[in-house]
Amino acid sequence: PENATLFIVGDIDEEETIQQVNQAFANIPQAGLSVGEPWQYDATSLLRPKVDGRPEILHRFVQPADALAPGEEVLSLKEWQSDLQVSVATNELMQGMQVTWAAKTPLSPARNLEGLSEWLCQRLVVEAVRLRFSSRWRSGVIPCSLHSYDSAREAVTITTLTIMAEPSRWQDRCEEVLEEVLTITCHGVAEEELDLAKRMCLDRVAEAAASQPWSFMGTLYGYDAAGTSREIVEALIASTPTGHLLTSAPSFSEALKQVAEEITLERFNESLRSMLGFLGPAESARGA
Repeated sequence: PENATLFIVGDIDEEETIQQVNQAFANIPQAGLSVGEPWQYDATSLLRPKVDGRPEILHRFVQPADALAPGEEVLSLKEWQSDLQVSVATNELMQGMQVTWAAKTPLSPARNLEGLSEWLCQRLVVEAVRLRFSSRWRSGVIPCSLHSYDSAREAVTITTLTIMAEPSRWQDRCEEVLEEVLTITCHGVAEEELDLAKRMCLDRVAEAAASQPWSFMGTLYGYDAAGTSREIVEALIASTPTGHLLTSAPSFSEALKQVAEEITLERFNESLRSMLGFLGPAESARGA
């Protein structure tokens, strides 16, 4: 039952309905998956059937690093090469590979303007870091990508840094990318970069709202609009239990414009350090 969501719609008596729900479902034993905080577990491992010889926990999660104070020295790279004990086979037929760092953090509700402001700040971090990547590797293919999204199933925010590299020099590429990310984490971004990230984000939502004014948009799906009845119902079912906002596309666009004005550079850089802190600098920050 801890993985189930029950929606009851209509003119009902709340107390009587709760009693009836308890009578119908209270005797169903729990599976034991809800003990502790959801971001402390690897849901993929928990939900997979047990197989002899395969460990139940596929990833190792750790506490995030403390946020850096403005003006602190550039972060030093962790000893991730020896710590992770990674061995990659090389072959002339292997043309490329991906290395991904991932972090799970508690899900932040976004049902009011304060929560919406925090949600937008996190999305602006992704936009600003992507812009920095484009500037850093403007002469060639960008070798990395940053993503952050909310998982309704696990009730966590998942942030991933994916690095594309050739098998023969994957360590050099990872070090190059991590140096850039850790520098951004330490020094933050400039006011102009934040303004550009705001314009890109708000314009994308405004364009979607203008093209489909009848649709619904929300914080769980970001820039995607739910236009059909089925899409709206599915978005509502997924958004409600996790405390996410779902409203008409024009209203969502206007709300983002309002909260964007309150996001200062100082607050933005604090959110940036919090989101990317899993890459360092604390000794316990190992990522997964």
